[in-house]
Amino acid sequence: MSLLGPKNIHRDTYIVACGRVMRDVMGVVGIRGCVVSVEVDPGWAYRGVAELHKIHLTYRRVTRILSVDHATFMSPEFFRNRVLQQVEKAIEELTSGT
Repeated sequence: MSLLGPKNIHRDTYIVACGRVMRDVMGVVGIRGCVVSVEVDPGWAYRGVAELHKIHLTYRRVTRILSVDHATFMSPEFFRNRVLQQVEKAIEELTSGT
């Protein structure tokens, strides 16, 4: 049974986008030089792919959640241009305690 069948194309594209988003966000974390855990759409496998995606950034015991619309999440260019600055700001707030 192929994972690339018509029923799975959207899911497979979403999984690729999740990997890309995780790499982009972890790149920002790495540049900041801090220990921040990242979760992209936790629990999606049980809920299915949503129209609003969540990126959880946790530093120590504090979490910031960024919401990203589906079109922005799926587009590498839109994501990098519209969301990564928000990720940087959230990480700065988390690590500075504000």
